[in-house]
Amino acid sequence: MPGRRILAACLAATLTAALAATPTVAWAASPEFAYDEETWARLKDNVLEYEEIPLLVKEYNPSYQNALETYQDDKTTDDAEQIREDMMESAADLYDQAGDLEDTIEDYGGELGPMYASLSYNASLLRANSLQLEIQADSSYTDSKMQKVQVDKTLSSLTSTVQTLMNTYFQLLENQKVLEKSYELLKASYESTERRMAAQMTTQVDVLNAKKEVQAMEGNLIQMQSSIDSTRQNLCLMTGWDYNGQPEIQEIPALDMSRIAAMNPETDKQTAVKNNYDLIYGGMAYENMVSGSSKENQARTNAEKEQSIRSSIDSLYRAVLQKQTEWESAEAAYTTAVANMSAADRKMQLGMLGNLEYLQQQSAYVQAEANVKIARLALLQAVEIYEWAVKGYIA
Repeated sequence: MPGRRILAACLAATLTAALAATPTVAWAASPEFAYDEETWARLKDNVLEYEEIPLLVKEYNPSYQNALETYQDDKTTDDAEQIREDMMESAADLYDQAGDLEDTIEDYGGELGPMYASLSYNASLLRANSLQLEIQADSSYTDSKMQKVQVDKTLSSLTSTVQTLMNTYFQLLENQKVLEKSYELLKASYESTERRMAAQMTTQVDVLNAKKEVQAMEGNLIQMQSSIDSTRQNLCLMTGWDYNGQPEIQEIPALDMSRIAAMNPETDKQTAVKNNYDLIYGGMAYENMVSGSSKENQARTNAEKEQSIRSSIDSLYRAVLQKQTEWESAEAAYTTAVANMSAADRKMQLGMLGNLEYLQQQSAYVQAEANVKIARLALLQAVEIYEWAVKGYIA
């Protein structure tokens, strides 16, 4: 499995010089029998495929492995129960102290006494602190089932993030193609301006302006390459390779449009509410709470969360439709660009078009082609985000 990085830091410290010369290997989170040989072979090769992302994250993502290890090594439910009981006792003590202060008020002349305002304020503050500590005791309590929900949410979050990274990576590559063609056009224009100045058909100022445009585009290309490299490095790190790994990153498969046709916001809202990690966690928290005030607060939080989920499904569905419209518009523009490019090719062959004009047409064609691919990738991303929401994760 070339290019993979060793995730266990303790093992990295014991590597010998001989082993350091060999390709590093990431440790999988699951035992060997978790998948068949074919699946393991695909996960361990030096090829990154979009469809493999969920398993790659699960097996090799360091953040997920850390979350899983923390969950497995975390405090027991008994520990959490004892911590809550101790906090509840402290809350009860504060409540009792408030009662003692209120009894003291009578000793100082009741409401007419000189100490009434101060004692009354302090008693109210103690009761407020008691209630706050009581709610905190309930809120901080987590059992193993609640912790498992958080681990599952982490896996979904990381998987969604990696999908977005890979999508972004290919969008950046398309934008790079546009910049490279624009650079070629600007450079040709600059050279043409120099020739025209030599023939006294333009000025030195025009040459300098054309040169500045070329230099500015060179800067844009450097920035673009930096963004591509950074995105690739993050993509590698999050799927188990070294940051400077060189896996073959395969193209993202075309979107199956039936996924959009299958969307039904009204029914999907119900599924999203049922699956949502935060709402499941909130429901478990509610059931585990012992304080009436805590339960009231959690019930309100859960109700608000449910409404937010329903609203999100509507918004995400509209985003899918918007991206679909943008993709269709890009397709129409690309059809026109193909026709224009074909006409330019014929004129070029007949000597009816100059090199600069031909490069301008090529640039327009490359831009239109990139727009289609970027719009298609953006549509896929919108679909993925919607489907993640239905499955229970909303970024």
